Amino acid sequence: MNDYLKQRLPKFVYKSVFALRHRNGTASPLLVGYEHLVEYDPQRKALKLLHDAGFFSNCTVTLQNLTVLHPTDGHIEVVWPTQKMWRNLTGSRENLFNDYFKPKDHSQTKRMRFVPRFNYHGFYEDLHFKKLNAYISNYFNPSSLVENRIQQFFDKYRICPNKTIGVCYRGTDKVIEVAAISPLRYVSEVKKLLKKHSDFRVLVQTDQKQVRDYFLSEIGSAAFYIEEMPVTCSSSAMHIATEKTISNFELGINLLAAVKILAQCKYLVSHTGNVSLWILLYRGSARNCCQLQPGAVDGVVCYDDDWSLRRTLERWTRRMGFSRDKLH
Repeated sequence: MNDYLKQRLPKFVYKSVFALRHRNGTASPLLVGYEHLVEYDPQRKALKLLHDAGFFSNCTVTLQNLTVLHPTDGHIEVVWPTQKMWRNLTGSRENLFNDYFKPKDHSQTKRMRFVPRFNYHGFYEDLHFKKLNAYISNYFNPSSLVENRIQQFFDKYRICPNKTIGVCYRGTDKVIEVAAISPLRYVSEVKKLLKKHSDFRVLVQTDQKQVRDYFLSEIGSAAFYIEEMPVTCSSSAMHIATEKTISNFELGINLLAAVKILAQCKYLVSHTGNVSLWILLYRGSARNCCQLQPGAVDGVVCYDDDWSLRRTLERWTRRMGFSRDKLH
């Protein structure tokens, strides 16, 4: 079942199907395959993350478990107790989550509803943003440290979100998970937007130096990038790349700040993966976005002024389960 249909099922229907599939009388709150990534203490109502991978991979695993635990268990404390690669070894708190995020006080939280797990490599326009927005607002507000970095970037690069096209290309080792789409496809999409908005600037975010250089060359003077975001010529993920000159803790702060800025851009052209997923989650919708997704339809476009009957039919048939749009 695709994400669009699954996320709109009533909770009791989803759990009944889940229980039947796994031949239990009841559905486990932590989906099969996630038990080694998280630990939930129902007495303390604390969700402890055991996963320690890419920064937004950690965020996705946390969110995916919060959405199936709520609303039955009420307010839940998120604990990142280890995650050594993302710690400031001289100053991080015991709960690393609170270095990066500032969860709302229980008394101020928005009502949260059950959301079945979604495919983080799926079609992001199919996410149930109305439900997910409450989780982002309650748990994943940036900490003061990140907010200060966001403001620093806005000021230094004179970013005007309403006149900026954000481009996010994930290189290095991502090809192991998702088939790569040529940088040429990204540039083509950006140039279409620049034809309509010649006074816009283009914020380029990528971890691959060769791609960044190519984007800057092809897009020209309208393009800029955040210098504090490191790049590599290798195929190693940035958090394990040896040539960067900042710690992973600083990388996490800068990356979260960059994602929040990209989420505010008027238009977004982005890849398929956890970083792109979180840009859209912070954005709160897929409006004015192009998600480049390997498959029969490689560009899932949701621009306000780019409606087409063909794309509307493709979206409808996929959501109804009849589409040729396949995930790879």
